Amino acid sequence: MRHMVFLCIDTATARTQVGLFDGVSHRWVAFRWDFTPTVECMDLLIQRTLEDGKLALNDLEGIAACAGPGGLLGLRMAKISVDVWRILTAKVPIFSYNALHLVAEDLLLQKKENFALYAQINREKFYVLRVKKGNFSPIALENFQICEMEYYFLPINGDKNNAQRLPKLISYDLKFMGVALAKSMVQLSFWEEFRLCVILNDFSGSA
Repeated sequence: MRHMVFLCIDTATARTQVGLFDGVSHRWVAFRWDFTPTVECMDLLIQRTLEDGKLALNDLEGIAACAGPGGLLGLRMAKISVDVWRILTAKVPIFSYNALHLVAEDLLLQKKENFALYAQINREKFYVLRVKKGNFSPIALENFQICEMEYYFLPINGDKNNAQRLPKLISYDLKFMGVALAKSMVQLSFWEEFRLCVILNDFSGSA
């Protein structure tokens, strides 16, 4: 079987996740995560993940990174790395994916059809993605309100801190979302900018 191995970097939540993802089998060749702040752990996670897979950047079939929503600092760090690699490894395709779309694809695979996903931007505002009968509505910025649909929260600032306040917090663990990840990744053209969909970690302002 031919393998297409991508380096995947996800800094959307308090858990920085880095892995080598096989785009054919939808399985992980290597995978690491850390709750240490992204600024302290991302580079080391990438280095050790490549070592685990016995690969260098030039061996990769692509590089995929989460564009958010998520913490501003972590997402910007991932974006800077992607922008640098586009210069150094021009032949390696770059892929982007949205965290809410990824979770939505995973829930659809679990046979859920009608639901809403929330990512908190500050104390009152949320990014919201609604899915009805498998169709995605555009991501909107809204106040939280109980709706008829099932609803879930993206764990932006860590599971423990938000578990009581946001009781429907989902487990955002890429290791178990391989098929959904493959459905969510979008390849960027050579001239297309890697754009972020961000929120603030400290809830002190707007995106």
